[in-house]
Amino acid sequence: MTQPGYGVEYDHVDPRELKRTLETKRVTGLYMAGQINGTTGYEEAAAQGLLAGANAGLAAVHSKAECESQEAPQLTLDRSDGYLGVLIDDLITRGVNEPYRVFTARSEYRLSSRANNADLRLTRRAAALGLVRDSARLARLDTVEADMAHAQAMLEQVVHLPHIWEAQMGGSRRVVRDGVRKSALDMIRKGFLSEDLWAGARDPENVPPEHIPKARKLAGGPEISAIVPAWADVPLDIRQRVVTEAMYHGHLRQLSAEANTFKREESMRLPADIDYSKVRVLSHEEVDKLSIVRPDTFGAAKRIDGITPGGILALLKYVRQNRAAQSA
Repeated sequence: MTQPGYGVEYDHVDPRELKRTLETKRVTGLYMAGQINGTTGYEEAAAQGLLAGANAGLAAVHSKAECESQEAPQLTLDRSDGYLGVLIDDLITRGVNEPYRVFTARSEYRLSSRANNADLRLTRRAAALGLVRDSARLARLDTVEADMAHAQAMLEQVVHLPHIWEAQMGGSRRVVRDGVRKSALDMIRKGFLSEDLWAGARDPENVPPEHIPKARKLAGGPEISAIVPAWADVPLDIRQRVVTEAMYHGHLRQLSAEANTFKREESMRLPADIDYSKVRVLSHEEVDKLSIVRPDTFGAAKRIDGITPGGILALLKYVRQNRAAQSA
């Protein structure tokens, strides 16, 4: 080879030098996005550009004093908010030693970080910061939330004892006869009622029917609309959202509890000017890593490679003692 056809090496900043807003820690008002942060891929660059651009715009309309004191509004996302939150958290806490790409496996909350609920997760947050001002878009979100609540209530109102559900399904499926009344929503969660999740979409061309995924329907058993006739009048996208939420109900409930714990840890702030060398229990390696990354929360400190549980406890004790001394 005399001339490489594509440059596979490029310079980048150490992303541990960045804040969660993608502003550099050393230069106020300088925001980084894309390959310069050590990532690769169009989507990764575009997502960083959206967040960095939003925060640069928010900073531009507030005073320098407000920005430096962090009183100015900022758009920050954590790992439970979506894949962009995962990307940024990985970059600023772990750094990179090879081009970084986002994979679904990197997220602990991938079941709740879906394309069909992005509007529910993020639109109101963006609107609160003035990043979304389209009244029609916000009205659509209100409609979606109201329609989903109505559809769920419709399913919850259809309640039968187990033997009645067996009769409704023509005796094709056995339901545990525990004497507990169950709603249609419960039956969807348990896989006794089906919904065509591909409704409105064409089957792949030139593919034998037996090769089309069996997951086209949620489960065996009658269609939901056969048990709840009014279900057929619910808009297709709302039906798909409600059924998807029901399918993952147990997992999502567990994820929600984990996300609440995660957010509590993220709300525990670390002083920006903390001197880690004064935390006696920390090893030299832990001091070095914490001094480079300078995490803004205890949650971020826990995710730095090489930081031990004992080190986190020592750090927590040190910060609490300092705060108590300052307030005395």
